This record gives sequence, structure tokens and C-alpha cells, in this order.
Amino acid sequence: MIPRVLMVESGAGAPGPHPDDAETTVVRDGDAAIARLHLECFDALVVDLRLEPLDGWCLLARVGAWTERPRLVAIVSDRPEVVRARCLGADFCIAAGTPLDARALSPATKEMQWRRPPKTGSRRPTTSGVSA
Repeated sequence: MIPRVLMVESGAGAPGPHPDDAETTVVRDGDAAIARLHLECFDALVVDLRLEPLDGWCLLARVGAWTERPRLVAIVSDRPEVVRARCLGADFCIAAGTPLDARALSPATKEMQWRRPPKTGSRRPTTSGVSA
């Protein structure tokens, strides 16, 4: 069965990690995500934590407190964000710029995994995976 994913991204900056192996619905802000979650059932909610006007942290905390909710996947930029996201209810965290796959969406994945963006061939510092 193909998972149904609600992806919340602002559209500013680089496009989000859209999974190829899922039915993906994209909304542009947290308010729209809450409205969609009240109308439809999704297997996973993928949250860009830098949303506006209802930021991703507020959305994560709000949905994370629900007794019945989809799997929460947070797009994070560093280790402290992983810890904070987990405290607010995230089931899985991925680094910004990392492709999203079915493993992050699967309810069978119990442990949080910190996935780093792929390394570039250059030894120079890069801003790959860093949100503005």
C-alpha cells in the first residue's frame, strides 16, 4: 500500500524532499495543514520547521499532542533541532536537503535516525542542507 503523505513547505528556497514512493499532497503553511488533517487521513506529516505564519515548531507541537495522528517527520538543520523536534512529538527527523524515502514514512521505523545530506566531492565548507 502506498503511504499518503501531507508535506508542509513554504515554497521559499529549495524544493522539499518529495518521496517518489508515496502519494504526496503539498500545502504551503501550518494552518492549511491543520485544515487538511481534519478533513483527510494521512500516514505521515512532513514538516519544514521554518514555516510561516504558523511555524513548523508550533505545528509539530500541536499535532504531536494529538492522541490519533499521522507519523511526524521533521526536516531539521542540526542536532539541537533533532532533540527539540523529538520532544515535541517528531517520530523521525531528516536533515534539510536529504531525500525522503519510505523508511521515514513507515510506522515500522521506531527509532529516530539522524540522516546527513550526501557529501560533496569538495573539501570546502558548504551550505548544502542548510535552510535560510
